[in-house]
Amino acid sequence: MSNLGLYQWMTKTAKKVGGPVQFMSIIGGCGITIGAAGTKIFDAYKDKREKKNIMEKQYTVSTEMVSDDLVMKKGDQFKVLERTKHGILIEKVDDGNNPYFVDTNLLRKCSDFQ
Repeated sequence: MSNLGLYQWMTKTAKKVGGPVQFMSIIGGCGITIGAAGTKIFDAYKDKREKKNIMEKQYTVSTEMVSDDLVMKKGDQFKVLERTKHGILIEKVDDGNNPYFVDTNLLRKCSDFQ
C-alpha cells in the first residue's frame, strides 16, 4: 500500500493546468472565493437574526412623546415592524390607528429602544 496517492494526484493535476504555480493559484483562488461566500452568508444570517430579535421584543416608553399623529405616554408599549435608515415603522400596543413611522433618534430618547 502506498502513501503517495495524494502526491500523485497533485502532480498529475498540476501538469494538466500548466504547472505548480498555476495549480497553487487555482487552489488559492478557490479558497478566497469560498471564504468570501462564507463571510457573506454569515453576515446575512447575523443581520436576519439581529432583525428578528429587535422585532420580537416589546419596548416601553419612559417619557412622553408626540410625533405628528402619534402620542405616546409613559408606560405605553410598542413593537418594531420594520427598520429603515430613515426611521422605524412601529405598532403601538392597544391602538387601532397602527402603524406609525417614527424617527429612530426620537424612539431612543423616549423609550428603552436601542
